[in-house]
Amino acid sequence: MSIFDSFKQLNELRQMSDEIKKEEIVVEINGVRLIVDGSMVLKNISLNPDISIAEQEKAIKDCFSEAAKEVQSRMAKKFMPGAR
Repeated sequence: MSIFDSFKQLNELRQMSDEIKKEEIVVEINGVRLIVDGSMVLKNISLNPDISIAEQEKAIKDCFSEAAKEVQSRMAKKFMPGAR
C-alpha cells in the first residue's frame, strides 16, 4: 500500500465521519423528546408537562442512552458494512 493509498483511505474515513456528524437522531420516551447529532451534541429537548419531574429526568437519561446506542450503531454500519 502506497502513501497515496493511505491518504485516500484517511480522506474517505474523514468524509464518513463528517456524514455521521451531520445526521440527527431523534428519540422519544414518555413524551420526552431528544434530538442529538452524530457527535452526540444535544440539539433540542422537549419535555412532557404531564409527567413528574422524576419521570422526565429518567426519560431524558433513557433517551440519551438510546441516542448514544443509535449513534454507535450508525457508525458501525458506516465503518464496517457487515456490522448490524
